[in-house]
Amino acid sequence: IKATDNLNQNIARRVNVLGTRILPVWNGSSWSEQITRSPAWAVADVLRNIDYGRKLKDKRMNLTELLRLSQTWAMRGDTCDGMFTDHMTVWDALCRLLEVGRTKPIYYAGVIDFVRNEPKMLTQAYMFTPDNMLRDSFSVEYVYPKSDDADYIIVEYTDNITNEARQVECYLSEEKRNRPLTVQMSFCTNRAQAWREGIHRVAMSQSQRKFPSFTSELEGMLPKYGDKLLLNHDVPEWCASGYIRSVSGDIITTSEYLPWTEGASHVMLLRGADGRVQGSFAVTKIDDSTARITGNPYIATDGGEVPTQYTFGTTEKVGLEAIMLSASPDDDKNVAISCVNYSDYPHQV
Repeated sequence: IKATDNLNQNIARRVNVLGTRILPVWNGSSWSEQITRSPAWAVADVLRNIDYGRKLKDKRMNLTELLRLSQTWAMRGDTCDGMFTDHMTVWDALCRLLEVGRTKPIYYAGVIDFVRNEPKMLTQAYMFTPDNMLRDSFSVEYVYPKSDDADYIIVEYTDNITNEARQVECYLSEEKRNRPLTVQMSFCTNRAQAWREGIHRVAMSQSQRKFPSFTSELEGMLPKYGDKLLLNHDVPEWCASGYIRSVSGDIITTSEYLPWTEGASHVMLLRGADGRVQGSFAVTKIDDSTARITGNPYIATDGGEVPTQYTFGTTEKVGLEAIMLSASPDDDKNVAISCVNYSDYPHQV
């Protein structure tokens, strides 16, 4: 249609199109313009575009992670469709684009990174026990449901044909559907995707209600927002912990007594040199502080190294897995960390 004086505003409003965006797409080594509905390349365009974006160089964003996320979203069928009609900050635009993919933008040392709420392996977790927490700094807040808390979510999304707002109710039980919380996701145009994101948030609200906090020294700067932690402390008695005092072959001696449970299978999680969990290793009792360990883990034996820390328990219970929410350093080079308990349930529901 050619725009002339004969095309008045009334006729123009009768014309609708289904638009498809063409954006630069990163393949790991170069950019090429392609048709895409991925949140990843909409985000990259906001950050890189020299006309309406932030005009950032590629080195200022984590393209490796963005490429990985684009593949994850493609496998799940997560798309991002829409248009910005109002002025807003770049950060607000990133948050709106990324929320359809369960992701948040994070600024680290001059680089914009992307953290998705997704399942995380135990070997990705940073280990914190009383041996690397400051004395009397550990606490846990248990947040219980209140009578006026929302018990299900209504997600407002955009219909991909009519461009009108639609709603989908997300609830875990018909009996628990009394007080809704409405969440707007205007860049989501798929009902199934809107439901997935809504039910994920409902499951998070019900299963993640423990909020541990503690203070560590500078090693508290190792984990980032969204990283997994393995916590243990003698106050809640999640399990036992200490450090390896000596090792001879496959025989280890621990700094603390090991609380063996009759008839149970026991494991020991060891902290590696990078602060993360090396793995889970089966142990058998020799005496109260001596055990035989399998798997040939790395255990620090040099006097100049930090002794290898451990968390000990049964195969059913070995510490608390958590997700880091914030880290606040102070002038004394200590870091206050707050987190929430990790749960697989929101990723499985």
